[in-house]
Amino acid sequence: MLAVDNLSYSYGKIAVLRQISLEVKEGQITAILGPNGSGKSTLVNNIAGLLTPSAGSIYFKGQDITKLPPHERVKRGISVVPERRRLFDHLTVLENLKAGALTNRANLEGKLEEVYSLLPILKERGRQIVSTMSGGEQQVVALARGLMANPSVLILDEPLLGVQPSIVSDLIQDFKKISELGTSILLVEQNFFQVSRIMDWAYIMEHGEVTARGPAKEIIENPAVRTAYLGL
Repeated sequence: MLAVDNLSYSYGKIAVLRQISLEVKEGQITAILGPNGSGKSTLVNNIAGLLTPSAGSIYFKGQDITKLPPHERVKRGISVVPERRRLFDHLTVLENLKAGALTNRANLEGKLEEVYSLLPILKERGRQIVSTMSGGEQQVVALARGLMANPSVLILDEPLLGVQPSIVSDLIQDFKKISELGTSILLVEQNFFQVSRIMDWAYIMEHGEVTARGPAKEIIENPAVRTAYLGL
């Protein structure tokens, strides 16, 4: 559904991404795992259209979207929940959700009900100002806002960052439910242990390169990965 082919990105003379190739398959949770500074968020920004690759291509549903602006990618079905959420903190939960539906106004009320059904805590919080919510609650709002665009692929950039441990498991289950309802997910994270519970396929990134790839079981059993991420 979403494919990145030999993508490279340089900042000046510094190579940040080097020949990245990956695929997000329909109905699956694909994980990109790696430490800070590995290039994960830079890759997300290239896929979203916020950065322009130095080389390589990005395809969505068989079409080359490498040169499309961000809003056109959203219209085609790619929605990004960015790192650190980037919500409108001074607005209510409902206002943030409506902002996420700018390219999907035709069935606003129906989409709201669909999102509320999936994430029921939000229906009772509709009038709450986002800045008064906890980090975990704000992440649920960000997740819902991403869904309001009615995406085929939902990209989650470090969604567990800054979330209290007691809520992490709930969020992981929310991601799984979204996938089971038909939305493909590209899950970009450092938290190998939590993500490994739900991922179908994974890519390991280090220093701007993919160093390992494969189905979940293969990655989890990879000795180098287990040593680096689980200390085993």
